[in-house]
Amino acid sequence: MAKLNSLQKSALRKSSREAVQKTFARLRRPMRRNKWLWEKNVYREKCIKTLWKHTQPGSSVNTNDLADYIAASTALHCADGWGFLGRALACHTYGDSDTARHLGYYAELRAAMSLLATEGIGIFDDRHFVVDLGNTCQPIGTLPKAKKRGWLGTHAITWLALEHWANRISSTDILAEIIQPAGIPLRDWLRTLSTGSSWRPIGSSWLKAWGLDLRRLTDDRDARNAASYRPTHLNPVTSLDALSSSNFMRNLWEIFEPSAGSSFEILDRHLLRLSLEVGFRAISDKKPELYPNEFAMTIRTVLNALALSESSAQHWQDFLTRKIEHSDPIIISEARQSDKVTDPRHHIQVLSRATLLLRVATGACAQLLRKTGFGNRDLEFWWKPFGVERGLWENGNEPMTLMDLWADVEMALKETREWEINNARKTPSFARWRRDKGHTIPILAECERIALWGLGL
Repeated sequence: MAKLNSLQKSALRKSSREAVQKTFARLRRPMRRNKWLWEKNVYREKCIKTLWKHTQPGSSVNTNDLADYIAASTALHCADGWGFLGRALACHTYGDSDTARHLGYYAELRAAMSLLATEGIGIFDDRHFVVDLGNTCQPIGTLPKAKKRGWLGTHAITWLALEHWANRISSTDILAEIIQPAGIPLRDWLRTLSTGSSWRPIGSSWLKAWGLDLRRLTDDRDARNAASYRPTHLNPVTSLDALSSSNFMRNLWEIFEPSAGSSFEILDRHLLRLSLEVGFRAISDKKPELYPNEFAMTIRTVLNALALSESSAQHWQDFLTRKIEHSDPIIISEARQSDKVTDPRHHIQVLSRATLLLRVATGACAQLLRKTGFGNRDLEFWWKPFGVERGLWENGNEPMTLMDLWADVEMALKETREWEINNARKTPSFARWRRDKGHTIPILAECERIALWGLGL
């Protein structure tokens, strides 16, 4: 397995989130002309080919143009990632687990590239760059002398760079800010736990607690290779049944219901609970399930520090101690699994990991937009035609607010739930599912909806 060398690690440590924010802010000028980048940006078209030419002896990289490209790619990679997840879910409804796995992996990849871009890390085929604090683009290690010779390609460098980022304290800072149950940053929820202790989590430990062990993403790449390049039915396969497939799809969507105060309230509540359990184990060396009274007292202390109302505090107490909603959401429980690629549930494990990583990437992008003062009107040149292209609305008939996109989903979920109840004692086929719910299934494969309201537009 490939590893980062010392030069590559040194370069990655120079990447700057602040530099990306400054760069993104200057994109306001081309956005006023309804474009992400000026036409004169040398990387706007044929980016990989141009970058290869600019890294040859006697030539040089256009730092400003490349930094602009990396900054613009943040939200675009994110939206594309949600699109890949939607297409994966569409294949899932056909019982096509192999193509779902293939597309699910690319949803993971785009989520990672989006997240890395917000940190100032740009991935470009076989030569990659960071934007440093001085707004200069530096190569990640020594540039290869020939194309694809002796350097890490897109897939390898993405997962290595993501793992390197997750093991730095700076990853904790962004995760602690973008996860906001009840509109309160995770950092504030956990402040009481860390007071008086030496415990300070790193991003990788949080991600793992949430079901996102980054090492499994490399395994997902290997599984994608099998789905992409090998014939799929040389050996007998067992597929996930239609009813279970419907249940997974419904449960995935139900945790993404937006609220007035948060685009990801339901999922973030569960991520908070897992984070508090990790923190309790770290500072007490005790498992919450084995010491429920002590854990409950810790949670009470956390809630008291937040000055919540009595009724709200009691609800949170019951939730965080698992007296209500005891189980984790299916995408978290499935993301933790590492079944063989032949297992009928393997592809939904890939989709679950993609979903969680997309939530993190979307939060990082939304934070970037907030800190640079960009909102709905600034990006309407992009999101309005994007919604038309993806079939979310007719031209000129976009929703009043992008959270209104939930209304169609809510109706589709209601009908899906009723269908599952009516077929609970049966074994409906995929053909039956698609015939009965042919008008709701496409809606539940439109994950771009989540991208739009998740970005806070």
